[in-house]
Amino acid sequence: MTHGKYAMVFILGVLLGAGVTIGSLVIAAIEYNSNHNDTVVAFESTVSATTESPMPTATPVPTEYGPGTLKVGVDIPPGTHRGRLTRDNVLDMCAWTIRDAPPPNGDVLGFGVEQGPFYVELEEGQYIQLSGCVLK
Repeated sequence: MTHGKYAMVFILGVLLGAGVTIGSLVIAAIEYNSNHNDTVVAFESTVSATTESPMPTATPVPTEYGPGTLKVGVDIPPGTHRGRLTRDNVLDMCAWTIRDAPPPNGDVLGFGVEQGPFYVELEEGQYIQLSGCVLK
C-alpha cells in the first residue's frame, strides 16, 4: 500500500507449538525518493502467551448441607439457614444440635426436633449436627 512517499509492508507470522510465541508482526516502511535510494525502517512486535496454567475452575457451591456434622465457616457458611426433612425420612421428623466444639464435646448452644421446615442461625466456628434433615 503506497501512501505519499511511503509503502507499508505487513508481515504476520504465527508460531504455534511448544508454546510461548503465538504471533509476530513486522511492519516495514520503505521511503521512496527520486534517486531510487530507498530507506527501509522496520518495527517488530511480538505477542506472547503461555499455556502452562489452565484456567481455574469454579468449585460448585452446594445447594443443601447435611445431614451429618458440619463446621460453620468450613462446611457451611455462617448465617440464617432454612432446614427441611430429608426426602428419605420415614419418621417425618428430624433433630439438630448446635455446639461450640465437635460432638460429643462442647456445650450445647441450641437444639430442636422438627416435623417441617425450620430456621437456624449459625455463627463462625460452631458445629451443627443434623439427623434426618438438611439446610439450605
